[in-house]
Amino acid sequence: MSLVLFALSFIFVVSLLTFAALFGRLPAFRYTNVFHASSVGVADIPSNTPIGHLYRLLWIHIPHHLRLFDAWLTQGRLTRSFWRFSQYLMNERHPLVMVGVSTTLLAL
Repeated sequence: MSLVLFALSFIFVVSLLTFAALFGRLPAFRYTNVFHASSVGVADIPSNTPIGHLYRLLWIHIPHHLRLFDAWLTQGRLTRSFWRFSQYLMNERHPLVMVGVSTTLLAL
């Protein structure tokens, strides 16, 4: 039973993180209007929803702290290495893609 509960919990957390990463920028999930009574009258102040907070955590705060940790630990070498590697994967012709394309063409 605990394995089933663990699997369901894992699926729920991964689904929630995916939903927040994909749809967290949408204004419907990002802001909600909260009415605050003040001395001047009622003010309509937008505040973040939990999805908006999770989106900011995933895309702003965690990468920022990882870059700070990398700057402290390796003086930014890991960030530069990952940047160069990602540019290589996206822009250069590397053998894995060429083999995949050629096998697809041969299969047709």
